[in-house]
Amino acid sequence: MTKKTFFERYRQPADKKSKHEQLRDALIAAIEDSYWKDGEQLPTEAELTRLTPFSLGTVQRAIRSLVEEGVVQRKRGSGTFVIPTYKRIGGPWFWQYLSLDERSFETMTTMVVDRKKVTAKEACTPLMRPDPDADYLQIDRIVHAGEISFVSRYFVDSKRFPVFVKSSTAKLNGQNFGGLIRKQYRIKADTISRTLKCAPLPEFVSKLLKRKRGEMGIHLEIIGQTNSGQTIFYNQMYLPPSNTKMFFQHSGL
Repeated sequence: MTKKTFFERYRQPADKKSKHEQLRDALIAAIEDSYWKDGEQLPTEAELTRLTPFSLGTVQRAIRSLVEEGVVQRKRGSGTFVIPTYKRIGGPWFWQYLSLDERSFETMTTMVVDRKKVTAKEACTPLMRPDPDADYLQIDRIVHAGEISFVSRYFVDSKRFPVFVKSSTAKLNGQNFGGLIRKQYRIKADTISRTLKCAPLPEFVSKLLKRKRGEMGIHLEIIGQTNSGQTIFYNQMYLPPSNTKMFFQHSGL
């Protein structure tokens, strides 16, 4: 493998982008073109500095971006690998797990385990304004973040966002649902509300994760709404105890 067959082949227009963004774009293009296939190991950071005109620091920033976007995964002691397409979950992120060294974020992958229509009472909280015309859909997923697994119960109006009904559950695996709504319907949540409490994990969560019944965990609820107060999604997440930090970020006031 040479610079000509990789970076020169997939180099994207710079458009005043920083060096690490230029390399990130070239890596993405190569992965999408199956230059590196699903599950395949990328060259080491040192090798990438030889294959491109960039410094080690630039390479490290580019790889870190791909990890945060859920395109590649670092395996301690083994290297960096392309996450299979069906497992990828990209941005936008409302929170993430930090790696144990707190220098990067854990890559998240998802698997749908249930999908069904529910009532407005089941799909809404007192903080939301129910839509009497909505067809509420509940999607349960197991999410893996590094060595951690948790459960996400996602509620969305399938009449407004039919992609969640029309797509097979296999096709929904690895999808970031907020990103899917933004891409398919050009709609994003202008306001993100979160509530958090510590309580015993529900029995269905314990069964899915094969955890001890009645184990304490974190109940994290996220509501995405437009500026007018219309709900885009409601997400209940159930997280078992761990020694890994959660990272939250939003724009400054």
